[in-house]
Amino acid sequence: DDVSVLSMADDSLRGDPNFSQKMEETLNVAFEIMQDKSLKKAFDYLTACNFLTPSPKDIASFLRLYQSRIDTATLGEFLGEGGKDGDETEHFNLIRFHYVSAISFVGMNVEQGLRHFLTSCGFRLPGEAQKIDRIMTTFSQCYWEDNAGDHGRCPFHDEDTVFLIAFAIIMLNTD
Repeated sequence: DDVSVLSMADDSLRGDPNFSQKMEETLNVAFEIMQDKSLKKAFDYLTACNFLTPSPKDIASFLRLYQSRIDTATLGEFLGEGGKDGDETEHFNLIRFHYVSAISFVGMNVEQGLRHFLTSCGFRLPGEAQKIDRIMTTFSQCYWEDNAGDHGRCPFHDEDTVFLIAFAIIMLNTD
């Protein structure tokens, strides 16, 4: 059930017999806003409609739940966002972390984990180096958390080494 995954900001609609229809209409409008304007504007709309709270965890859950309805390039651009100030930067860092931490890299070497991350996780890497850097930083953190004790698959001393190797692999495979 979609409702159980998302933290609805307003439970007052649940008793309404047209609740599912209203949810679907709200989602359709949000996806139109996403296509015409931006993913951020769509989240502003969903928050204003009390469909979704603005918490990074809820936004990341929404992205994972509806990734099949979101353009892969749009999702990659959004995940690579940095924010305009400290609070917004932290907000986007947490969205990225919650999105990526839902992926298990346990038992994969860096190449396998990176291949899985870039081909099976619903987004395409953006073209801007800063956005790639942010996404790869989060990948490195989550990969490290999943494999730090497995010296056969992850023989590195810290997540910075994972980042350097993963980023180098991407650069070597870029035209």
